[in-house]
Amino acid sequence: MAAGVLLGITAHAQVVNFDSESISREFVRNFNIYSEAYSEPVMEAFSYNSLSGWNQTARIIRPYSVRLEFVTGATFTKDAEVTFNFNDYLFSDNIELEGPTEPILPTALGGSTENYFRYSVQGNVSLVGDFTTTQDIPAFSGVTSPFNSTPNVVPQLSLGLPGSFELTARFFPYYNYQGVSHNEFGIGVKHGLGQYFKMPTNLHWNVGVFYDLNQYTYRPEDFLEGEDQRIRLRGSALLMESLASYDYKFVSVFGGLGFYNWTNSFDILGTYRYVVEEGQFNGREVFTTTDPVTLSRNKTGVKGSAGVTFRILKVVSLSAAYHLASRNTLTVNLSFNFATWPKE
Repeated sequence: MAAGVLLGITAHAQVVNFDSESISREFVRNFNIYSEAYSEPVMEAFSYNSLSGWNQTARIIRPYSVRLEFVTGATFTKDAEVTFNFNDYLFSDNIELEGPTEPILPTALGGSTENYFRYSVQGNVSLVGDFTTTQDIPAFSGVTSPFNSTPNVVPQLSLGLPGSFELTARFFPYYNYQGVSHNEFGIGVKHGLGQYFKMPTNLHWNVGVFYDLNQYTYRPEDFLEGEDQRIRLRGSALLMESLASYDYKFVSVFGGLGFYNWTNSFDILGTYRYVVEEGQFNGREVFTTTDPVTLSRNKTGVKGSAGVTFRILKVVSLSAAYHLASRNTLTVNLSFNFATWPKE
């Protein structure tokens, strides 16, 4: 017992060394592997929401008339993509997964988890030798939503212009709720093509270009020690689309084909500090890293849309549309129309 106490006192008196730079690089590599698996489905769903809900009919509204819309969208993810297997990824040997669903972890759309990573680092004490210390780091939980959907809601305003043009803008101001902040801005222009062709009165055709910027920020809890820790998802989406619609009494049916490109990023920002939390080296800092994760994605493809719009006295309209792309999206638009129809 006396020898043990003496050894402890001696160890405290010696210099504790960590190869902090090497340990930090390895931690960041592991963190990026984990973040890529965790974020993949929500990064895609996030972008397809930005591409959808721009149209409810191909008819261009009257010059200087206004349409106010509230666009609700939901992009769907397959069941197999809301979780991932820890063993399928090339994590380093000093990280192990523990918990009730090991080796299965949720993605950002996979619901809550009680799993955690057991992360070991090696240090050295002069005159004593090498030692290993281990820390438990909780895994990120995800959200749970019906049909694995990623929702989005944004107001949208359209203004009719001369020459059969229509300008559309969407804007969601910066808003913070329970640690999650969101803002969005988009703008687009449509041009009616019916004036160039002989077409039935109730048949309409337009082309449009739309651009959207979107961002979400979330502040995680119970991770490593540190400051200003947050997860940020932001992106831009460009859509070029041609749409046709047919009006019949109080109903319009429409369909479109578009070409899109989106780019987004998933960032884990802030300062993260690995500190030995127990044992004779309690309170010793192993390493500190700042802004450890930056992932980016880019995709180009074709998007098809089909939907129906119901009108009430040409003032209120309700639209529903389904959009087919790499991820499928359902949108519902509630619109208030102010003198948008041609004078009879």
